[in-house]
Amino acid sequence: MPAEVVRWQLTVACWDATAARQNTIPTDAEHTGDVLLIGVENQGVWLWGLRDQMVVERENEAHALWTSTGESLLEYLWHFLLFETVLTSDRCLVVNDATLDQHRRFFDGWERLMVKPWRWPGPLHALWYRDGALALSFAEELPGDLVGPDTTVAILVAGRTGEALARIDRLDLPWDVDSAKD
Repeated sequence: MPAEVVRWQLTVACWDATAARQNTIPTDAEHTGDVLLIGVENQGVWLWGLRDQMVVERENEAHALWTSTGESLLEYLWHFLLFETVLTSDRCLVVNDATLDQHRRFFDGWERLMVKPWRWPGPLHALWYRDGALALSFAEELPGDLVGPDTTVAILVAGRTGEALARIDRLDLPWDVDSAKD
């Protein structure tokens, strides 16, 4: 495994919480052709790999072609950690099927983090930050599909603390999960 991956695994092993509870970073070197596997989606549907020092991704199908994420390995590991933080947080808000307008209004005033959008989990993949909360959003379409006016968006918000979630203006979105109310 590349030294960066080994250092990442050793660093995250020092924390109480597992840094990869949803998706995984393999601990052993496994190649698919000329690509070193560096990430697996939790149901095995999507893969990330390393080719020529750049991260590539694809559906986990033999015929699927690898496409570039535009990320270096270190950028990918940072992105992966942020993504996992949102997906596995115990303090969270989740809404499926938000409209594009609701998405735009909700993220007004948030800082969009400078990560390259992955094709998975869907188009418009973005990570956001505001006042102790991280958020993930993506269109509920298949990777590579076009986004149209009827496209819906998933919004997942993780609070560093319960107070961080309480400060979020929920805009009367139909939250499917609201751990502040649980």
